[in-house]
Amino acid sequence: MLGGVDYIYFIDEIFGVGKQVRLLLEEIAKRPVSIGFQSRIDLWNEETFELLGRAHCVSFECGIESLTEEGRDEMNKKCRLTTDRIAELLIAARQKIPWVQANLIKTAKDDPAMVAAWQQRLKAEGVWVSEPVPMFPFPGSPQYVETFGAQPDDTAWERAHSFYLELFGDKGYSDIQEQKPRPLAELENTELACVC
Repeated sequence: MLGGVDYIYFIDEIFGVGKQVRLLLEEIAKRPVSIGFQSRIDLWNEETFELLGRAHCVSFECGIESLTEEGRDEMNKKCRLTTDRIAELLIAARQKIPWVQANLIKTAKDDPAMVAAWQQRLKAEGVWVSEPVPMFPFPGSPQYVETFGAQPDDTAWERAHSFYLELFGDKGYSDIQEQKPRPLAELENTELACVC
């Protein structure tokens, strides 16, 4: 343990890019600490999964978003891998890392039967695959500007959250989401009431 720290979790879509990451992982491997992270699967390969295993990586979460190249292109992922190669990499990662999670976004480009078959294939190999989650128009994202036609302001989060709830409330949410989420204004008022 390093000063009471025995686990570090990195949240960075591009964790894995650059020469310093390899050095960081080699140094982590020498220490009694475990790591987990969120990243893109297309930044890793079989050789770097080996290094992650030596660095005591116990959790790898990656956004696959869509099972089609067209769907990934719509989200500007700039992923040059095929869906089959993504599956191969996830399975290879799972052979070195105890928890590998692939997250999907609900898109019109993905056939539900194709998604189900892909999930079944990966789950059989020990990779957890989410049900497709509806896309959230995060303030500051291109989707936010496209949806609302304006840059974010003081009510951007409330606007985006309300839109999300209205759009997907009757269609259901992913298995990893609250099935009856409350509006942000209600949550903010609850928090204020608790502070008083």
